[in-house]
Amino acid sequence: MLALFAGRNGANALNRYVDAEIDQKNPRTASRHIPAGKVRRQEALYITIACYILFVVAAAQINPLCLYLSPIALILFTLYSYTKTFYLVMSYNPWNHLCRRPCWCMDRD
Repeated sequence: MLALFAGRNGANALNRYVDAEIDQKNPRTASRHIPAGKVRRQEALYITIACYILFVVAAAQINPLCLYLSPIALILFTLYSYTKTFYLVMSYNPWNHLCRRPCWCMDRD
């Protein structure tokens, strides 16, 4: 549970960091923490780093294989924040296919 918590929150903090300028221009997202001035961009980056470290430590506590595979998960968490803003890149984003494929398989008769 700790690895899940750390990975999710680290990825969300990074997403807020990356999208801060876009969020500021969009009325729907202008009230988010960074555009509203509640959290500085640098603080969001610190939260991301702390959560990513916690993720690796928690993965190491599960078993050695989880520790060895944790960099792959961190790369996917990080790339998603940068690739989702570009439509053409997002169309070929492997993260989207990883998430959609299992759902498609379960839906099939």
